[in-house]
Amino acid sequence: MTVFNTGLMSVTFRKLSLEDIVQLAADAGLGKISWSGDVHVVPGDDSQADRARELCAAAGIGIEGYGSYWRADGTPIDSIAATASRLGAPRIRVWAGSTGSAETSDADRIRIALCIASAADHAAARGIALHLEFHRNTLTDTAESTLALLSDIAAAREVEGQPVRSYWQPRPGIADAPALAELELLKGQVDALHVFSWQSDGSRLPLGELSAAWRGRLDALSHGGAQEIDLMLEFVAEDTPQQLLRDARELHSWLAGVQGRHTSKDAIHG
Repeated sequence: MTVFNTGLMSVTFRKLSLEDIVQLAADAGLGKISWSGDVHVVPGDDSQADRARELCAAAGIGIEGYGSYWRADGTPIDSIAATASRLGAPRIRVWAGSTGSAETSDADRIRIALCIASAADHAAARGIALHLEFHRNTLTDTAESTLALLSDIAAAREVEGQPVRSYWQPRPGIADAPALAELELLKGQVDALHVFSWQSDGSRLPLGELSAAWRGRLDALSHGGAQEIDLMLEFVAEDTPQQLLRDARELHSWLAGVQGRHTSKDAIHG
């Protein structure tokens, strides 16, 4: 059975300090933090990276990854990788270009794949893996395009180990069946999810408003997915710490339910 870990993406609260982010995660019972590279731990800022690492260690909170805004555009990833290493992040979150799969030419798709492969080799030398955002207006806007890109990247790699993998997040308003179909296609390639509840117009809801959908996704991932999957809370309604605490309680209740259902099944079949 898949082990689910819970965490917080620091970008959810851009205005909070490093200390406040760590305290909030601890108060919410979240075991990991993904640190944002655009505000909390800026590439090249060793003091921020050191402080974030030390605060997490003191609070007993793990570091899920380092959220970069690198878009496979030829920009060197050296500074990002160095900061991720100093932070102690096992993965760097990157973006697969800036255009959707339907709008990207074959030549640009090849260029992006080669760029990510080269960056992945560079990061692997530091023991860090690259993980792709699953996002609109990139080459990971569909499960099919994501799988094709991951295959192209793997074929272009020169370094073994630290394979490039993918995140997953729901598009605003996505129905249950398409979401489950995406997760089924990507099963085994996804190590982390962005967890939030949005309406189709992008407005944010308390996480529990889409409880049935999320419970179904977690049930699906608990069979035959990655051995461990990080569930990272993001985009809370009204951007308030209070809502994050409520969302964390909701998430933990789902996971208790998933565990309980599997325990019952094991007892029946044991």
